[in-house]
Amino acid sequence: MPTEEVVIVGKTRAGKMVCVGALSLKSGANMRLRNKKFPFWKSDVKFEIGQRYKLTYRTSTNEDNPHHSEDVTAVRNKLIRNMSNEEIVEFIHDKSRIVESEDPRYVFLYDGTDSPMKFDGASIYTPEADITRLLSSVGFWISPFDLKESSGSYTGKNLRIKYVGVAPAIPVIKSGMIIRLSTAGLWRKDGCDELRAYLQVSGWF
Repeated sequence: MPTEEVVIVGKTRAGKMVCVGALSLKSGANMRLRNKKFPFWKSDVKFEIGQRYKLTYRTSTNEDNPHHSEDVTAVRNKLIRNMSNEEIVEFIHDKSRIVESEDPRYVFLYDGTDSPMKFDGASIYTPEADITRLLSSVGFWISPFDLKESSGSYTGKNLRIKYVGVAPAIPVIKSGMIIRLSTAGLWRKDGCDELRAYLQVSGWF
């Protein structure tokens, strides 16, 4: 089983549980850390954004949400130290893919010439029929406009993106900040006849 150092960059709500995201310090690759038995963790899990760990893991698959290609199962972990926000920002700029665009759909890698993500006039989502075209479900975005918090979502221009992070929301995500975006698991919105994976804000740096 591989062992490498990672930094925690995401901790999001998943019902009464939480989802934990990390970046490989070696490659900059996104990783979603699964529990040994479940995809999620209890809400009091010790992982916190900014913590640097030595992680032993095994690769995982997610049959229910195949677009969650970053999944790995955490087997052992050891806390090394805490990284500052400035260190994380520098690392993301150095190692990770960041998209600067008015349209956050292109944060996510996909198969084909056009993004499978759709826009319904406010929210961005991928329908179940196109979900296997998504090659990534986590990415980093720099918005050219401010996003303002409103009733649990961040809004700007004609966008409305749900915030799912555990950390308290900030009033405004300023343009130029790094925003961590993710796509939710497939679910059926009220009045909708298809399963969809919606775009969500999971944090910022």
